[in-house]
Amino acid sequence: MGSKGWFADPKGYIWVKAPDHPNAKKNGYVQEHVKVMSEVLGRPLRSGETVHHKNLIRGDNRPENLELWTSHQPKGARVQDMVEWCRWFLAKYGKAFPE
Repeated sequence: MGSKGWFADPKGYIWVKAPDHPNAKKNGYVQEHVKVMSEVLGRPLRSGETVHHKNLIRGDNRPENLELWTSHQPKGARVQDMVEWCRWFLAKYGKAFPE
């Protein structure tokens, strides 16, 4: 691990030392893009949320290059269930990303 307080893993992700961050691993490091997105949102990432790099460059952690993604969407659901899920999703996330 870096004595600089950060390191790049073999996949190109930057990890920063932030032992008090809610999304930090047991070793006290958190992926920089997760830290940046949590600062943008004003909260830690929740279960099922991930951060996508728009330009696919894993070390480019500028806020404008990051998107919040979720994997909560149901798979193989009936249309009625999907509509119910969309209402839940919009109630949970709609205010965070106004049009």
